[in-house]
Amino acid sequence: MIPGTGLNGRQAYSYATLAPATGINFYRLRVFNTNGMVSYTKTIAFDAKGICQNQLDIGTNPVKNELILNYFAVNNQPVQITVADMTGRIVYRSSCSAKTGKNEYHLTLPVFKPDYYIANLFNGEEHYSVQFIRL
Repeated sequence: MIPGTGLNGRQAYSYATLAPATGINFYRLRVFNTNGMVSYTKTIAFDAKGICQNQLDIGTNPVKNELILNYFAVNNQPVQITVADMTGRIVYRSSCSAKTGKNEYHLTLPVFKPDYYIANLFNGEEHYSVQFIRL
């Protein structure tokens, strides 16, 4: 929430959507005026097709018992997830499916010793990797 300035006229705002849906996204602002009234701005459309990319990140790092991988997919696709230790030895492997948009994968790590690891995701065409620390 951004506090009102009490000034009339235009205000500039920006907001970065971490995982916009592929295709047309609609946005509008709910405005809380200083007099207590609520109003809405005009709805605008933004076409994210062509700029959205597959991407992989980690929910929290370092990791204790559960690794949460967030993968944004531009289409439905099968994916292969692997976790490797720093010597390159695969210590976890799973085949999953990804749907268009944000996907969240929860990997339980009870047998992993505290160390640095690399999580990899392969969607049949592209490889994505993120490094994490297991506490």
